[in-house]
Amino acid sequence: MFGWPALSAVKRPSPEYPEDIGNWLARMYDRYIAGGKWEGSVRARSLTLAALHADPPALGVVLRALRDYPTDRNIVLRGRRAVRRMPPADSLVADFADMLLSESCWKAWPDSESVVKLLVEGINASNDLGRIELLCCKIQASDNTTTPIPLEQNRGSVVDIAKDPPYRDRLFVLVRGLIDAIRKGRKWLTTGEVLAVLENKRFPRGLAGRFRSCTLAESSDSDHGLLIGEIEQAIGPPQPST
Repeated sequence: MFGWPALSAVKRPSPEYPEDIGNWLARMYDRYIAGGKWEGSVRARSLTLAALHADPPALGVVLRALRDYPTDRNIVLRGRRAVRRMPPADSLVADFADMLLSESCWKAWPDSESVVKLLVEGINASNDLGRIELLCCKIQASDNTTTPIPLEQNRGSVVDIAKDPPYRDRLFVLVRGLIDAIRKGRKWLTTGEVLAVLENKRFPRGLAGRFRSCTLAESSDSDHGLLIGEIEQAIGPPQPST
């Protein structure tokens, strides 16, 4: 397009030698796209399409394009296709999820549920804390001022809040994903480790306390003192009489 001679070369890459093709596409990206060069997003679409045909060795090119053009709908869609081709536990899944669950990519294509499910599915003993932390950061950065179901009332279980979230509501999908991630991570993590990840998170609308309470309620390794302290904190100090 627009006279770029490399376009015809990247339309149908050979399935042979995927490593070499992946390296070639990366060099093409460096030469023609990196650094915000003119017509970069148009060329990035072509290279990401070629990278999808080349499969895993070239999918890093799709990730680079996502980072450079997070608001380009076509590139976001190819990022979603790319992450579905990876084993759920692959470290690249978290890298893709970090971009695809961002506000910018969500605005380009407002559907994050499949990415969250893949992220949770791939949790294991070596990545559990990292993936829980990633979901925490995305919730912390969420702007839920337009959420259809309000969170103003500071009561109720976070599990109940996450049931049947509004279609394509990013915050509620992230909340449900974090609940599922914590539950799966508890196969390897102690309650203390999970609470340490949640500590000092500035979640919107009091969600941090609800996640903490849910974690303690579902724990099997918490001592009674910790549970009693949580109840006392929830009740709060007595109000002075007038």
